[in-house]
Amino acid sequence: MVASKNYGSYKLRRETNTTVIDKLDSGRAQQIRRNRDRLIKICSTVHLLAKQMISFRVHEEQERYVRRIQLIHRDLCLKNMKEQKEMS
Repeated sequence: MVASKNYGSYKLRRETNTTVIDKLDSGRAQQIRRNRDRLIKICSTVHLLAKQMISFRVHEEQERYVRRIQLIHRDLCLKNMKEQKEMS
């Protein structure tokens, strides 16, 4: 009885190409896709930090970077305020 069930499931897997190797291959493909998606997110973050010249870690020059970001933010706010005044 058990042998006939096992043989039946074996035939079904054979016909539908769902062998153990195929299952492992599809699992590996899914893992590769997940890892690729994660790497894309990491690379886009690194690219953004590089474009804005922001370091990955805080180090001795932390105050300089914080001040630089504050100045950039202030300049952008002033620019937006001027544009809004000109539009009114």
